[in-house]
Amino acid sequence: AGIATVRDSIYVLPAGAKTDIEEELLRPAIRGRDLQPFRISDSGLRMLVPFTFEKQPRLIDIEGYPGARRYLQAHRAALSERHCVRVWQKAWYDIHDPMPLDIGHTPKILVPDIASHNRFAFDPGHYWPLHSVYYLVPQDIEPHFLTALLNSGPIEFLIRLRAPIVKDGFSRYRKQFLKTLPVPRATASSQAAIIRAAEN
Repeated sequence: AGIATVRDSIYVLPAGAKTDIEEELLRPAIRGRDLQPFRISDSGLRMLVPFTFEKQPRLIDIEGYPGARRYLQAHRAALSERHCVRVWQKAWYDIHDPMPLDIGHTPKILVPDIASHNRFAFDPGHYWPLHSVYYLVPQDIEPHFLTALLNSGPIEFLIRLRAPIVKDGFSRYRKQFLKTLPVPRATASSQAAIIRAAEN
């Protein structure tokens, strides 16, 4: 699942928002509604990610970022009421969920957490998925080929069989409904043909 802040109204800034938060902490963010098959619509959202990523994710020392500190300090009471601070004893300005990797710069396939049809899109390493998005990190497979498979009719049929219908015909795209999907073997030329067909 994408990143949960439990306070998106604080961490996610709308397009064009003026702020003195340090630019290196503001990352392009994407929501489930911004995804269509093979396509990502950039809504201009930016997410405040208080981490550095030299070797592994590391929470910043907030004192070294005066712009971010002033901004977050104005919301400290609301941030401190989150479960991750009260119970898990995280720093008051930390993200709610653990930060597993620099997911923004990681090539990945994105899909809304709830959708009426398959809406998988490949991101070469630009966006930070919010919690309404799930992401898959392809390993040992051509990502455009996998995206084409995931958007295909047979795979959509299998997902509809496995995933519960939550409301108005919408399905959940959680890990347990995706990880056992069959991925057929294909030669390099067949993969290239499938990718070309998906692009048309």
